[in-house]
This record gives sequence, C-alpha cells and structure tokens, in this order.
Amino acid sequence: MRKTVFSLITILVIAMSISCRKDGSLMYTLPNDTGAESLAIADSVQLFNVSPSAATEADRLQFRANHNEMQMTGFYVAPNSTITINVKVNSGTTAARLAIGTPFRDNIRPVRQYFNLQAGTQTFTVDQYGGLVYVIYTADNYTTTGEIELSFGNGFIPVPYFQKGITSHEQWVATLDSLKSTVPDVIFSSDHTIMVAKIADALLYRDEDQQLIVNRLDSIIDFSNRISGLNGTSGVHAIPYNKHLITVRDSSAGGYMAAGISIYFTDALSYRMLQPKYLSNTNGWGIWHEVGHTYQQKAWT
Repeated sequence: MRKTVFSLITILVIAMSISCRKDGSLMYTLPNDTGAESLAIADSVQLFNVSPSAATEADRLQFRANHNEMQMTGFYVAPNSTITINVKVNSGTTAARLAIGTPFRDNIRPVRQYFNLQAGTQTFTVDQYGGLVYVIYTADNYTTTGEIELSFGNGFIPVPYFQKGITSHEQWVATLDSLKSTVPDVIFSSDHTIMVAKIADALLYRDEDQQLIVNRLDSIIDFSNRISGLNGTSGVHAIPYNKHLITVRDSSAGGYMAAGISIYFTDALSYRMLQPKYLSNTNGWGIWHEVGHTYQQKAWT
C-alpha cells in the first residue's frame, strides 16, 4: 500500500512539473529555473475583446490613414517553429486572427503572417521570419461585442513585458537577465501605447525608470487627444480605441522616425525612447512630431 501511494505521488509530481497550463500543453521553459511569477512576462491564458477596426476609427476621426488595430500578446515565435494555441469563445461571433511580425520592425519580412482562429486547439507553422505575436479581433462598427480566451501553448516564447502600473523595476531587470539570450525584443505597454524595443537596448538602459517611460508615452497621447478635441470613451469625439504601436527599426533601413500603421524610430534613436528625459519638453520632439502625424485629418492636412 505504501509503495502504491508513493508511486501515485511521484506521478502527480512529474505531471505538475511538466504542465503549467490548464489545457495540459507545454509552455516554453524559462531559463535559469526562474519562477514565472517573479518575471515580467505575459500570462499564458489571456482574454481579448472586440475593438473597432483601424478603418472604422479612421472614418470616424477622418484620419488620413489607418493606424494600429492589433492587440499585443507578449509572446515571440521563432522562425520555422510550430505553435499551438487553444481558443475558447466566451461571447460573440466575430472571427479573430493571429498576426506574426511587427510593422517596420521586421524589415526583411515582405508581409506579416496571419492565422485565422477558431474554437478549439489549433497548430500552425511559422514562416522563415518569426516575430512578435499580435491578435487582430475587430469589427467595422462600434456596437459589435465579443470575447475570446486564448491559451498560448507550444512554441510561444515570452518576452520581457513591462506593463504600466503592474511591473516593478526589479521584475524588469530580472526578466531582462533571464531572457537576454532567448528573444530579440522587449515590450512596453501603457494605457495608450505599445512600444517594441531591442532587448540589447533595454539592457543598456536597464537602470532607467521604466514606469516613467510609459507614463510619458501616455502623456504624449493624452496631449494629442486634447489638441484634437477628443475625450471620453464613447461618441464621435471619443479618444482612439486602439493603442498606438511604436517600434524600433534597424538603422540600416534608413530614416529617422516616421508614422504609418505604426510609428518607428531607428535603432540609433533608442536612447531617446528608453530614457525618460528624452520623452518630455523639447527633448521629446521626435516622438511628439510622429504622433501628431497619426492625428492628421484628410480634409485639411
């Protein structure tokens, strides 16, 4: 009897050690045996809600161009890898997609890779480029609602993910150290922005105040909304629903900063985006200028 009990306990311990998600699929194993709860990484199970499409927002606000409509997951997938995801539809009938790759960040990629999601477990093969993973879950109106629960399984690699009001500086530094040889990029998420930077640059400026960085990014968007006469969360004058996507771009691609579906800054300018002192007053003119482009209206600018 005692031997049987011991065997059962052994089986349970092994099962718990290899499964960290409720659907039983394996997640990426974090290096250095660092506990996931101590790191600044995304949850393996996340909820996503329908948002207005970029075209719908541009039409309401009469913007000259469409901007970001993707939601960040906090995961990276390697080139030519196999990934597994489970989709649970909590409400609504709107279809969602995964998007692999960050606009402007992945200069060698001709187009981003997309996967259509449906209820249940799905397995996909990533192309030769890989990249950060986003969710596109949109409707061409402001009345459609819906919610899905995504469980990220095999092949989804967490990246350092600084979330405003959640991540501590100590967590951030520990995560950079843990994942510095694993992923190429890091993510900063604020109320109104998603910013992608190279992990090498994040390590270089690790001692800066990351909370102040995301606060100042939000301040830039807040002022832009006010200047544009936007406020609140409903009606024709509501602020944009989707977050501004800001990303690093390899300096070899040329340019300085520019605005399109995302706002990019070349790698040589990372020091301006990862040090708070360059994000305020006249020191931050570059990002302020590019954010202004995203608010240009086709009728008069």
